[in-house]
Amino acid sequence: MTMPGQLLRRMAAAVCSPKTLERLVDPILADLQSEVADGAATHGWKRRLALCRGYLAFWKALGLHCIVQMTHPPQSRSGSSAMRMFAFSLVAFCLLTLAITLPPLIEFRWRGTLAERMLLASTLIPQALPLSIPAGISLGTICALRGRRSGVRTIVAVLGIAALSTFGVWIIMEWGLPAANQRFREVMVAQLGGAVINLDPGMNELGLSRLSQRTDAAAVRASRLLWALCFATLPLALFSLGLAPRVRRFGSAVAVSLVVSIAYVFTMAILNEALRDSMLHTIAVWLPSIAFMVAGALMLRQGQKTAGRSSQLPV
Repeated sequence: MTMPGQLLRRMAAAVCSPKTLERLVDPILADLQSEVADGAATHGWKRRLALCRGYLAFWKALGLHCIVQMTHPPQSRSGSSAMRMFAFSLVAFCLLTLAITLPPLIEFRWRGTLAERMLLASTLIPQALPLSIPAGISLGTICALRGRRSGVRTIVAVLGIAALSTFGVWIIMEWGLPAANQRFREVMVAQLGGAVINLDPGMNELGLSRLSQRTDAAAVRASRLLWALCFATLPLALFSLGLAPRVRRFGSAVAVSLVVSIAYVFTMAILNEALRDSMLHTIAVWLPSIAFMVAGALMLRQGQKTAGRSSQLPV
């Protein structure tokens, strides 16, 4: 007979450290198996009640443990830093995407069926992804690696994740975002006017490649801005790697990463507009990327030098 909790034990073993398994997971599962055995000796409903109570205790304890681990700097310097950064980035990405798409959903007075409302809501998600992906990587990097210097393997892993995210942003801006914008316009016109009509795609409904083929001034500026935003993940990730050792508290890490991401995007947009008639107009939107990459590389180099001097001090 299979003992209850074995599947939970295997799932926990895949993501938890042996210390967490020994001190947290195994005692809870042992209590669960003991209660289920006592309940099975009497009535079936007691067994089911013990199972529900044990599963609830398991997930509650594991959730509280995750919250504690998130709000305290990591003590281990093992190779789990990249996985920790990936987990933080995934949570931050989901929350930021929700935060960007939720205000239009709340302000809009919905009409139509539930299916039409869900369709309209889904068209807003691709509009948020080019912003939430870079910001999520930055927030996840600073929160996961705060208060500690990153090794070479961690740096390579984080930059690899950032490179894959950059490719994902390019796919979204090339195909996903234009299609979603066009569908959003058609659904909105149908809801407001009562009839479905075909709309010619505007500048926001063109992919990066089609937008780059246009020669009018507005399209050229929009194309430069979108291409720079497409590659924003790598500069933000490198800057966050250099900044993370200088931030220790979880709340400070969240605040700093949000300020960095917002400042990066706003600076890019302001330079694109302010320098459009100057000699630097072709590289105006790339200046924040260059500055963030240089600053991140310098902070990483300084951190490695400091670590090297510390290791040479006599004990």
